[in-house]
Amino acid sequence: MLLILILAAALTGQAVDQSAHDTRGLTILDMHAVWCGPCKAQRPRIAKLVSLGYPIKTVDIDREKATAERYGVKAVPALVMVDQAGQQLSKRIGPYTATEIAAWYKEEWAK
Repeated sequence: MLLILILAAALTGQAVDQSAHDTRGLTILDMHAVWCGPCKAQRPRIAKLVSLGYPIKTVDIDREKATAERYGVKAVPALVMVDQAGQQLSKRIGPYTATEIAAWYKEEWAK
């Protein structure tokens, strides 16, 4: 059932509001670089998710090297799921669709 809600939300362009129930404060760190072609292709997908209310923080790895090092990001694009304390919960390397990112977020949220 959750998967159906996730896919429906992603396909219809609507976020499923889970913030009232999220005590972990999940955030997606969108690790990218201005020189990275796949990162540029992913920008509109990230922007769409942000507009839908997904908690995404954009991190330019060249400007925030300490953050990239903290999470072991050596290749971009990379997505790192963290809790409110900044503890890494999960990581994805490579470009993903908005639907895939939304599903990943909802999957982590449901844990």
